[in-house]
Amino acid sequence: MTWIFFFLELLMFMFALVSDKFSRKFNRRYFAFICVLWAIVFGFRAYTIGNDTPAYADFFMGKDSFYGQINQNPDLEIGFLALVKFMRLFTNSPTVLFTILSIWLFILVYKIYTRVCDDKKCTFNLLVFFIISNSFITLMAATRQSTAFCVLLTGICMLIDYQKFKTNNSSVVKRKCYLFISFGFVLASVLFHKSILFLLLILGICYYVHFTKKQMYIMIFFSFILSIFFINEIGNFFNQVLMLAGSISFTGANMDVMSIYGSSFGDFNQNFITLLAWAVPVILTIYLSDNDYVNTFFFRVLVLSVCIFLVFNTTFLIERINTLLVLLGFTQYLPYNKERNINKYRPIYFIFILLMLVKAGMRYDNWPSSDSTIPYYFFWQK
Repeated sequence: MTWIFFFLELLMFMFALVSDKFSRKFNRRYFAFICVLWAIVFGFRAYTIGNDTPAYADFFMGKDSFYGQINQNPDLEIGFLALVKFMRLFTNSPTVLFTILSIWLFILVYKIYTRVCDDKKCTFNLLVFFIISNSFITLMAATRQSTAFCVLLTGICMLIDYQKFKTNNSSVVKRKCYLFISFGFVLASVLFHKSILFLLLILGICYYVHFTKKQMYIMIFFSFILSIFFINEIGNFFNQVLMLAGSISFTGANMDVMSIYGSSFGDFNQNFITLLAWAVPVILTIYLSDNDYVNTFFFRVLVLSVCIFLVFNTTFLIERINTLLVLLGFTQYLPYNKERNINKYRPIYFIFILLMLVKAGMRYDNWPSSDSTIPYYFFWQK
């Protein structure tokens, strides 16, 4: 099943073309339907789908794996180990683990997207996340990191709700307890994957540091120039940093994965188009959006995630970390301006997205045989 991901993306694209013609309620229901489909594809995958999946499947079943054996105190994060051991009290089926994580993830995606962006933009914004790069594979196959993302997103979702929760007539004690639990989830995510430390640092910058539109233009332009002329040097530099830090296995993973996906990235012209597809629509969104919309946490996440991709798109580990930033930031992909009619600019976005949809189809059709994500199989097929 080479085209299963592309089929879902095509469903999203076709609806995004006509989403304005339907009510907000229908848009929200369709978005929920899309999230259910993605959860099924992620959760019901065979144990061979995704290069990390076989090792996690063996680990959960108590077999020897790349990550060690679950009953022999492997050197993994204590939060993930605790969760896995708790679930093994009820089942040793990896499909149950993968399905629970997938449902958890897409419930959070639904809740966050429907809270921070217009209902009629949700499907379009999530579509961009899926087709603009292969990074969504991280959410499916990188089980530990995906679990950490779920814990972190739970805390973020609760913090979003807290903004409304604190305006009602609830007692001060209840509000403080809710806030404490919210931050508890955010901080606990570090116990599931160490990379979350970097994410919390970046999210903290997005929360506390404000940027003007001019500064955002400069950040994206500077990142774009770096990505064109110095991308290999940047990748090599971070490989050396990882080696100096003692993360030899991480460096090996980075080099192996980039060599696998190199053939599907295309030549310089195709890469240049990809970089333009990341940079130009976001610059247009900054230009069209009003200052109140631009000066929000999630919009700053959008800008920073684009800059990180442009600069580090050949550095695999940083790209994995950036996956969550892109997922959060792209809630603001389409512009908003309460004083200006911006509907006439929608065709520009659709042209870029159509180009990226075609390029996604090319990636799936030329998927490297060294990676097991495609062809896709359900767990009962293989």
